Amino acid sequence: TAALTAYYSEGDNLIQTVAMKNVNTGSFRNKGVEASATMQLMRSLAVRASYSYMHTSLDNLVAAPANQFFVSVAWQPTSRLSIDATFKSIGGLYVSPTATDESYMLLGAKVSYTLLEKMKGIDSLQLFATLDNITDCDYTINEGYKMPGFNAFGGVKLQF
Repeated sequence: TAALTAYYSEGDNLIQTVAMKNVNTGSFRNKGVEASATMQLMRSLAVRASYSYMHTSLDNLVAAPANQFFVSVAWQPTSRLSIDATFKSIGGLYVSPTATDESYMLLGAKVSYTLLEKMKGIDSLQLFATLDNITDCDYTINEGYKMPGFNAFGGVKLQF
């Protein structure tokens, strides 16, 4: 499947937080395009990709990158095991007047294993482990709030 979306937005009095203060940007005009596609390469392998481009009349619109690219690969080698990998690239992200625009790439992965399915009132019991920011990228989306470096976590998901 594939999708293509174009958008246009204009207005006045957009409030955003810059340097920990709410600031009125005044009038603005945002326009852009987003494209996405999902392909089932094999029964057990799917790929998803998306790209977004945004042009804004503001030179200081925070947390809204000019370019964003995302790819994910989902592989399910068995009915109980799934392995997902993600790649995200951001370019031209305005953070603050005192910082240069951010551009960064992130890698992530998740493995999940279903232990139980449809048993005594339980729909499923699943173990999972997730790795985020595998390359330990140093980046900021909003001024004053550095994003976490490499991190890993795991858990148990129980569905009734």
